[in-house]
Amino acid sequence: MDGRLRDRLRTFYEFCLDVFDDLRHDGVPAREVLVLVGAVAQWLCAVAGLVYFWPRGVTLSTYAVVQAACVGCQALAVAGVVWPGRRAGSRDLAGLQQGLTLNVLLCTWLLGVLPVGGFLMLTSLEPDGSPAGLGTPVEAVFWSGTALMLGSIAGLISVVVLADRVRRSDAGEGSADGPSMGASPSEDDGHGSGSWSGDD
Repeated sequence: MDGRLRDRLRTFYEFCLDVFDDLRHDGVPAREVLVLVGAVAQWLCAVAGLVYFWPRGVTLSTYAVVQAACVGCQALAVAGVVWPGRRAGSRDLAGLQQGLTLNVLLCTWLLGVLPVGGFLMLTSLEPDGSPAGLGTPVEAVFWSGTALMLGSIAGLISVVVLADRVRRSDAGEGSADGPSMGASPSEDDGHGSGSWSGDD
């Protein structure tokens, strides 16, 4: 059993090396796939937290595990944008990460956390208005959504801060060689345009 586990870990490690090697050499789908996988995996971690919290309740340690998983998955999406390479920090990749993250976050809260949490709160009240068993289901919905939200915010801030730092400026690289396109021969020699016409 230990040999099988070791072989699986080695296979997974080699797979990760191949993925990040593709990122460094700018394999066309590698960055986009990593951003997509990170965003979807973060949502799945939040759903897994909801399923775990629902019957058991929320504790600090279990919430910390779910939060760390969400942040780790979002880190994959960020790595797809800022990992060193020719396309590192490109606006297309940053826009893809931000769009996916925001869409997943907003859809989850607007279509899941708020309506489901509100419904649970309304249906968990006794006729006299006192809460009946209120806590575990509502807390499960709220805290799993919070883990997703905080992980998403961390990813968005990271991309905004890091993308500009790793992005290569094509304009800066192009201006390093020779005079500018608009420069005339007379300007490069230090003579005015009148010195050309005065020789005839």
